[in-house]
Amino acid sequence: MVKDRCEAICQAPKQNQKENQNKTHILMQSNTYHSDDNGAKEATESSQLATAFPAPSRLARRSFLRRLGLGAALLVPGAALLRGSGKTLAANGSQTLTPGDVAILQLLAAAELIEADLWQQYKELGGVDSPESGYRAGLEILDGDQPQYISDNTDDELSHAAFLNAYLRSKGERQVNL
Repeated sequence: MVKDRCEAICQAPKQNQKENQNKTHILMQSNTYHSDDNGAKEATESSQLATAFPAPSRLARRSFLRRLGLGAALLVPGAALLRGSGKTLAANGSQTLTPGDVAILQLLAAAELIEADLWQQYKELGGVDSPESGYRAGLEILDGDQPQYISDNTDDELSHAAFLNAYLRSKGERQVNL
């Protein structure tokens, strides 16, 4: 009798799973309305769509651990490559820049200085410290945080230009000053 109960308990989840799979099919109907030349609406059945949703499945513990182990195994070579690249960069840390690299950095520094100048003008008109004006009032209507955004963006552009010029100076190259 105890054995029969155990078998019934073990079989119940399997039966419930089969029943749930059969219940997951949903039939949806959609009606569309067409109008004829006289303006009268006529309902026609346009389509029937049967959509099946798969029964939810749980990830088995062994499968989870297997995938976890595979992921860790794939990360090890990547970590080794990163560790090796750090040594390579450290060995070449005193290397000078090529003329092309210097030209690119100087162009970027000039672009950042131009952007900083434009944002400083915006900041004078609509930044946090700017006087109350129609321009600033209009900005605040669009977005109440706009004056803060303008001020923050100005500071960011100034720091970008300063960083690029400091890097050029650290490599012994000519800085950009517009």
